[in-house]
Amino acid sequence: MSRAWLVVVLALSGCPSSNSESDGGAGDLAVTTPDDLATGGGTPADLLQAPNTANIGVTSATSAMDKSYIASANFIMGVLPTSPCVLTNTTYCQAAACTIPSADAGSPASTYSLVSGGTVTITGGSMPVTLTPMAGTTGYYPPVPSTTQPLFTGGETLTLANSGAAAPASSTMVVAPSPPTITMPSGTSYTITRSAGFTLAWTGGGPGDVSFVILSAFPTNPGDKYGSVRCNFPVADGQATVPANALAALPAGNASFQISVVNTVSAAVNDWVINASATTYPLGAGGQPFSSGSATIN
Repeated sequence: MSRAWLVVVLALSGCPSSNSESDGGAGDLAVTTPDDLATGGGTPADLLQAPNTANIGVTSATSAMDKSYIASANFIMGVLPTSPCVLTNTTYCQAAACTIPSADAGSPASTYSLVSGGTVTITGGSMPVTLTPMAGTTGYYPPVPSTTQPLFTGGETLTLANSGAAAPASSTMVVAPSPPTITMPSGTSYTITRSAGFTLAWTGGGPGDVSFVILSAFPTNPGDKYGSVRCNFPVADGQATVPANALAALPAGNASFQISVVNTVSAAVNDWVINASATTYPLGAGGQPFSSGSATIN
């Protein structure tokens, strides 16, 4: 059903990215050929993946209150089905406005599967990390976490690689981002007025993008509305506004948000797009983690 679909696309897909390093423009997830990783000029993306996509990434928390990391990988052969939600695209944001159907028609038909990319290694951080497919599966990689130390603090050059199997071997270098300090908004609970847009500001951090995601509360009744807004803003800009036409996809009511800093490098290998990313969380003005919270949508 469409509600489950939104969860799938948020887990497996991204949004327009300001720092794709293959051809220098905003990321285009609707590409039809693996070497067309970006359209350039801020052209928005949709939620359809390129044929055969690999995602290798590590998230590292570096605040005094949270020192941890988690590494993950997936290799997706095929493409996700077209989203049943109504999509709105802006230069850096993508919104999905969804409605619970009157009858559960099941999830949209899909033509993708998880496959193995061989052994995944992440080096260049505080320690080497290795991920392997779970026995008995065709390509599920259990995440590798640590709750006691970060993998990077910012500025390290990480190498994210896989040895190859159904997905081809690859090796990509990514500079780990350092956390910016969020100066606007303050606190972790606030009100968003859709008609006014929503402004964020920060200092320092990077390289990469400030990723801001808003998810409305999931309703339960047929005909009820729900949705999401997902934006990637260049860290170097120091501030950004989620536009009103993107926020219009969200129904009034309760919502949650997530904020992170991600540096992604994409490359084409044979008929695969390889996305390698390093992610960290920003800090609040007092140095505390500022990664998630709640909002009221008006």
